[in-house]
Amino acid sequence: MKYDKPNFKNPGRLMFISPIVFGFFIALLCPENILDKHWLLQSVTSKLKAIFPPIEGYAIKSEFPQVSELYFSLMWALSPYYLFISILSIRRNQGLIDWLPKTQFEVIKVFFTGVVLMSFLGYFCLFVNPGYDFNFLPINSSRFALSVTGYLFSGIAAAILLAVAYCLFEKIVFIAFRR
Repeated sequence: MKYDKPNFKNPGRLMFISPIVFGFFIALLCPENILDKHWLLQSVTSKLKAIFPPIEGYAIKSEFPQVSELYFSLMWALSPYYLFISILSIRRNQGLIDWLPKTQFEVIKVFFTGVVLMSFLGYFCLFVNPGYDFNFLPINSSRFALSVTGYLFSGIAAAILLAVAYCLFEKIVFIAFRR
């Protein structure tokens, strides 16, 4: 079976990278007491903390709690944006998932390993996410580490996982109605 090479000349690449760069500058340049100075940012972060509990966990464990709270709040607030951009990017590069399972067993396997697993991991990243307890990377003790790798622990990773789950589910529904 021959597959076409995926087209990686994606204009959405800049749209995907720009909030990460924005988060990079937030982590590096914000003053330690940013939320004390700006009531609007404090209001937004407190509302997002109520929705996404891991934000508070990262803020409590961090050596710079207000910067971490603002960073993770903004990154979690951008997760719907990343979900939308990821779905568009996956659809644009159809060569990445341009296969169709042949048997019923393959469809079930793709559903459970792709859709259910990716959805669970996306939910886990958004609402459970105990990464602040494990401290794999020193994002709680270094602002530079937060700026470079913090997006891996935020809602961005969950949005990408959920986009993959959605696109796989779309494929399975397409197969089901095709037969």
